[in-house]
Amino acid sequence: MIPVIVDKNNPARLSIGTLAVGCVAVFLAQTGLVLPAAINGVIQRTLHLSGAQLTWVSAAFLVPIAMFSLTFGVLGDRYGRKMTLIVGSSLMLVGYLVSASGGSIQSLWTGQAICGVGAAALFPSSLAIITAATPRPADRAKGLAAWTTALSAGALVAPPLSGAAVEFGSFSWAFARSPPSPRSAPS
Repeated sequence: MIPVIVDKNNPARLSIGTLAVGCVAVFLAQTGLVLPAAINGVIQRTLHLSGAQLTWVSAAFLVPIAMFSLTFGVLGDRYGRKMTLIVGSSLMLVGYLVSASGGSIQSLWTGQAICGVGAAALFPSSLAIITAATPRPADRAKGLAAWTTALSAGALVAPPLSGAAVEFGSFSWAFARSPPSPRSAPS
């Protein structure tokens, strides 16, 4: 067992703001991951895509996550988790705008790839912010439980949100949402 070194007089505590930013970040990244799969049929019919082209809508998001998650974890440790979170949120915003504004498969792929790079920054930085702010095992368990709940909630909420967007608009509306600004996250 690794001993936890905490000043008994002034133990670090996970603030509500830090927890909220970490949870919203992972919720956003997970929602972006699940969102295209829920509306594949509408995207295929609207853009007249082949099966291979449609597969790359989701793959354009997943490949950057697989490629860059560890890299962004290291960059967060080296240059600051808050900065990595801000960069990831900004990239997701740009990616959503590109996905929502373009009417072609190329713009959708490009937007999804940019979002994937942003999500690759959000997944490790949001988790690192919560774990760094919780030196006590009991507090860390609560923080990780909240983080995983937000992760699961993102997967649960994405299909109805994207379904409502395509029901009352076009598939582009599903991508027309912006990430929150993580201004209250600690460095």
